[in-house]
Amino acid sequence: MRQAFLELLLAALVAPHLNAQTSVNYGPVGVSPNVLTFDGTYLWVVNSNDTVTKFLPSTGVTVGTYPTGSNPISIIFDGTNIWIANSGSKNLTKLLASTGTLVDTYPVGTIPNSIVFDGTNIWVSGVQNGIAFDGTNIWATSGSSLMKLLASTGAIVGTYPTAGGNSIYGVTKLLASTGAIVGTYSTGSTFPQSIICDGTNIWVAPNYTEFEHFYGVTKLSASTGAILGTYNVGANPFTMAFDGTNVWVLLDDGSAGVVELQASTGAIVGNYDTFVGTPPQNVFLTPVGIAFGADNIWVADSLTNTLTKIPDNPQAPFISPGGVTPLDSTTNTIQPGEWVSIYGGNLATQTISWSGNFPTSLGGVSVQINGKAAYLSYVSPDRSTRRHRTTQRTER
Repeated sequence: MRQAFLELLLAALVAPHLNAQTSVNYGPVGVSPNVLTFDGTYLWVVNSNDTVTKFLPSTGVTVGTYPTGSNPISIIFDGTNIWIANSGSKNLTKLLASTGTLVDTYPVGTIPNSIVFDGTNIWVSGVQNGIAFDGTNIWATSGSSLMKLLASTGAIVGTYPTAGGNSIYGVTKLLASTGAIVGTYSTGSTFPQSIICDGTNIWVAPNYTEFEHFYGVTKLSASTGAILGTYNVGANPFTMAFDGTNVWVLLDDGSAGVVELQASTGAIVGNYDTFVGTPPQNVFLTPVGIAFGADNIWVADSLTNTLTKIPDNPQAPFISPGGVTPLDSTTNTIQPGEWVSIYGGNLATQTISWSGNFPTSLGGVSVQINGKAAYLSYVSPDRSTRRHRTTQRTER
């Protein structure tokens, strides 16, 4: 009876911890990495030292680092090339994605706004930085205007005023084919800075309260510009990514957290940490960039020089029937103070052993018994049986 009760208790308590701790850190990657994009195979990470790093997600290996213009602040992929907007040198850098070779550099003026393409229209928000690709053209912000360049040659097609797009109160919608302003729409907030499209709707962060504290993101209809909802995600929503189903919001509140929202309803699906284990001493985590690629969410932290991989829709951990057993014991009775093994699925993402220091977290795995943290000595995904093993000590 004691073993059955313990197994059920662990099944209830372990899952929330393991589901939130499936992230993996990679680093160092670049120098103060910030914004990033995915080209279908590689992640491209913009660095603060006027370079961009090419990173292979499947292996966690840095492939190369390439020079950009001065103060690179935004990056996109057009299907063949990587485009980087440089606010210091007031130009765009175009690199061949396959090799990182410089194709050319194009002057565009200042780059003050965030923009996105919805399939037909260009949307511009008020405060941040950005460029967008519409399938044929590159759109780059330039002061209170948008500059449209032909992606194949970099030739300027036209420059278009954004009216309220550079306002601190709203977003501007322009027809991509002509640059004509379709409309300017309030987001219900001052200082909209990050903007993404989920295929049907436009999402803008942050949304301020009347006291100028910001806790939410706003969803607008791409067809009409009407506000469909505002959703509380926590303090300081900073920037966002879309994975095809859900919207991921990176928080800039000191928690280094990411909130996952269902795009169709705005309901919170999950909360995730962007750093696994203990951060470097006296370092305040500053995650500044987020992107979806290789079936995962990726977050860049500028102070720790790391990339964090958050599995998209990670499977919940489970404990197999009879999967809680005493370690090196001939009986099934679990005694207070002894080591036990837990078998199940999705309980660990790597093999790691303790160093004799009685940790309560090992490889991102933590276990609680009766609300108390248990010590862990070994965690591993067992490839031969396709089961995960967690060895831990019970509380007396």
